[in-house]
Formats: sequence, C-alpha cells, structure tokens
Amino acid sequence: MRKQIGGFQKIPEREMLDCRITSFREILRYYGIILDSASIFLLSGGAGFQFGHLTLPELKGVKFWFAGSSMPRLEVEFMNRISLPRQKHHIANDREGWVTIKGFTDRNQPLLIMFDSRYITSGHSSEVTYLANLYNPSMTVFTGYDTAQEEAYIVLHQNDHQAEVLVTSLPDFLDSRNSVTIPFSPDGICYELNIDSSYCEWFRTEYPLLLKESILDTCGRMLGDIKFEDLEVEAEITDCTQGISGMSRLITEMEQYASELAETMAFNAKQFVVTFLILRANLEQGSYTCNREEFGRSLQKVAYLFDTGALHELGREFIETGGLWRSAMRQLYNVRFRSNDPVAYLGEIIHIFKQLKCREESLFTRLKETLRSS
Repeated sequence: MRKQIGGFQKIPEREMLDCRITSFREILRYYGIILDSASIFLLSGGAGFQFGHLTLPELKGVKFWFAGSSMPRLEVEFMNRISLPRQKHHIANDREGWVTIKGFTDRNQPLLIMFDSRYITSGHSSEVTYLANLYNPSMTVFTGYDTAQEEAYIVLHQNDHQAEVLVTSLPDFLDSRNSVTIPFSPDGICYELNIDSSYCEWFRTEYPLLLKESILDTCGRMLGDIKFEDLEVEAEITDCTQGISGMSRLITEMEQYASELAETMAFNAKQFVVTFLILRANLEQGSYTCNREEFGRSLQKVAYLFDTGALHELGREFIETGGLWRSAMRQLYNVRFRSNDPVAYLGEIIHIFKQLKCREESLFTRLKETLRSS
C-alpha cells in the first residue's frame, strides 16, 4: 500500500543546515503560512550560548564542558513563541505505533517527527562510541509511505540543491525514532499541528511584533545572567548558564585548567582531547559558524520590517563574527594534534574566546538598542 500527502512532492531548496528550520518551513507552508528560514530561525531564538558541565551516563564523576550555540530545544522555543496549536505525542516504535503514524498520513495530516538522521544520511552502526552519541536529534515531516517497497517519504535535504521529498528506507526511519543520543534523544516524540484559518490570520497580524520580541529576548539571554532550569536530558548537565556570562565562565575554567596543567606533571592526554572534542561537538550542531552567520543573514533579511539600516549593518558584523566562530571550531578540532603542548594550546583557545566574548557583548548590546529605538 502506498500513500503520499499532497503538497510535498516538490520542496524548495534548503536555506539553512538545521533540519528543524526546514521542517517548520515546509509543514507551515502546507497549512498556508509562508515563512522563510530566516524568520523561523529568529523566532526560534536565533543565536545563543550556553555553558555547563556534562556527565556521561557511563562515566560518572568525570565532568566535561558542555556548550551550545542556539536554543537547546529550538523546536519548542519556536512553537511556544508563535503559540502554535499542536499536540505532542510519544509514539512507540512498535506495530501499534506504526499504525498510529500511518493513520495520520492516511488522514492527510503530516507529522513533525524527531529522529536520529544518521540512520538515513550515513547508516547506523551498532559500534557506537560515547562521543558518537553526542548528537542532537533531528526533525522531519513525515509525508507518506509505501509498505510494499518499505519506503518512507520525509522532508530531509541531503544537499543544498535537493528539491524533492526524500525517499528512504522505512525500517531505518522507524528505528531512528528511538535512537539514544546525548544530551537529547528523539524519545518517540511527534507533533500534530491543529492550524485553522483563524490562527493563520492571527499570525499574519502579530508576526512583526512576535519577531521583534523574539530578537529582543535573544539579546536578553545573551546579555543577562539567566540560568537554565532542568533540561530533561539523557546525560547530566549541571551549572548551566547562558550568554556572555556563560562565555566568561568557560574562559575562566579554561584558564584554571591551564594553570593546573602548568603546575602538575600528571596529564591525561586522552581526557584532554575528548574534553575539547565534546565542547566542539555540541557547539557546532546544525551550523558551521555556531549560528552566527545564519543570525547575521537573518537580521539582514528582516531589516526592512523595522526600517533601519543599522540592523542590516549589524547583520554584516554578525556574519563576520561567524568567521571567527568557524576558526574557533577548527582550532578545537585540532586538539588531536596538540596534546603534546596543552598549555600553549589552551592559551590559543582562550584568546579566541575572549575575542568572541568582547565582540558579541558589543553586538548584542547594539542590537538591543537599535530595536528598542525602532
């Protein structure tokens, strides 16, 4: 039996790497709400920074640095921001769960589904290391199936120019829904949207204000001293702080680490390397520039709404800052070749993060002032 929901056979090229942004763009388009990826990204909280300590399930007592460059639950932030009418389901990966998912498709109702995209893009390996499990779940729109061919139809771009819904293995896709990833897992989560004409009209009216408030909230998170509540994650994350305060804490802890290494002969090279690879793995999720280039380009795209050239210029400066973030990620990756001189390596990383902290404190302050005066 084959069933495919109409409206998803052809999809626009992806505009951002983060699949959650594209998934929202496409499912909202199905319901008649046309938003580009820039608007969805900004309404989702845009660029961010969090820093805390991560303890992996099988390595109790060893604390690693945890950092992120966007909202931890971007999809929830976006849906809450625009008061998106939806129901959240935890649908098991079993026969009964498949009947439930299939039923939505049979009623021409696309589902937003969390899953581990590596099952689709690179194949699943049973030999998974803890570092490989450090991976954020992806999101897709499930739009159809072919039980005879064992195929699933989903919205997932494997390259920038793909313009068709992706046809993939149905068994692999279903298995990917219950994969364990750290710090967040798909956990069988699906979202059913309940959008009607009255909501569409409300959203069109409120969109400029919602967008402005969201960007100002992003500035507030970056410039304030706001701690996270319980993140409800697979791993233990503690002492998590956002924004510039989080950057300051990371810099301080790296300086303390360098001081300890300079004063002791004991040095665990493997733990040193893994510490920085874990830091990078979370920071670079969904963006090669830690979401700064995306943030800058998004600001430039919506600048016309606020009639201010300053916003376009700030966008350009965030794009430039994205280049520095890209350099920082390359440097973090190079830790594998620098464990012979850890103190010097730490000094270089600290220097880059101090530059980033100063730039971003200035940029987010100017952005807040610009929007408040517009």
